[in-house]
Amino acid sequence: MSQSANHSLALSVILAAAILGGFFGLQLHQYLDVACNMRGECYGRTDWVYVASLIPIHVITVGMVSAWLLLFSLFVLFAFPLEFVQKLSLLKNADRSVVRRTAALLFFTAVATLVAMILLGAWFATI
Repeated sequence: MSQSANHSLALSVILAAAILGGFFGLQLHQYLDVACNMRGECYGRTDWVYVASLIPIHVITVGMVSAWLLLFSLFVLFAFPLEFVQKLSLLKNADRSVVRRTAALLFFTAVATLVAMILLGAWFATI
């Protein structure tokens, strides 16, 4: 598998995760704007909406992006239709081991980022 095909696969997965994670982060932010007057003022609600309103939207959005990256990397790692993609001539010189290595790198990056955002979110929720 050539370097450009390897980079194309990784960038496609990252781009798809960023688009979906950004969309869901924005939707959650819009919901929190409606449900809460301001940070921590949620009209008497004490459930997850109150806790989520304490976390900055950047942390929530990056957490959503890393969660989608985690899901997509698991898909590439275990269920990626490599033969079908090769027949479409999208990744002509694709090798299963390189695809797995790329997916594993994306998986560990997503896990590290998700853990960091969970810890950061928990810190913001407690201050």
